[in-house]
Amino acid sequence: MNSRQKTLPNELREILISRDEIIEDRFDEIIRNAEIIDIEEETDMNGLFNILSDQFSLRLGIEKHISMSFLKSVKKIQQL
Repeated sequence: MNSRQKTLPNELREILISRDEIIEDRFDEIIRNAEIIDIEEETDMNGLFNILSDQFSLRLGIEKHISMSFLKSVKKIQQL
């Protein structure tokens, strides 16, 4: 058994993949394992960075100010 939880949506997806003989590729795996962040309210760039830095900090085990600095650096690079 794989590491995915056996939930109804996962089981239905597996049935469809099997029934339709779908061959999953790397993209499918990336999407299946992606972290979903549901942002319910409108936010600006700083608010988004705040939400993302919280998630990065938890997931990567780093301090929030480090992940916030990284995100702001990426923003500066994209503006060049």
